[in-house]
Amino acid sequence: MLSKVKLLVLAGAMLSPAAANATKVFNLNVTSASGTVTGSFTTNDARTAVESYNIVASAFGSFTGYTYTPATSTISASTLPSQYFRIDSPGLVNELQLYFSSGLSDTGGTILTSSSYEHEPSGGNRSLSGSVVAASVVPEASTWAMAMVGLGVVGGALRRRGKVSMRVGFA
Repeated sequence: MLSKVKLLVLAGAMLSPAAANATKVFNLNVTSASGTVTGSFTTNDARTAVESYNIVASAFGSFTGYTYTPATSTISASTLPSQYFRIDSPGLVNELQLYFSSGLSDTGGTILTSSSYEHEPSGGNRSLSGSVVAASVVPEASTWAMAMVGLGVVGGALRRRGKVSMRVGFA
């Protein structure tokens, strides 16, 4: 009996919420008079660093379009979560700067038009108009693993319990 109680306490501890880090995914749908900038970027839990990004600047008029990813560019400056981040391609050929009017919060941020732009050599600078960046939380893999182990322990404990038999009689 005591071992079953210990097992259930252990399972309860595994299933209880723990302080785990999570990355935050922000989705972009920014417009300008000369095309769109769409995609997403991921920050750490504190929103102080961009960890990943896949942002596409559309082709429009003299703009040829560019896809910003860690393979094609780097984060060259950042003052997140309070203000902005900038992504540059090698040789500073293409550049994307997203400046947030009131910082970047858990729910997103508003793009500040006067300081946000995308630069391409063929088209120059295009200002990005004030769009909201929507956010969603992605739990860490360790959080999912801990929950699955906890459920397995509870399932094992329930399986080891003695079977209860019940008779049903009809009159």
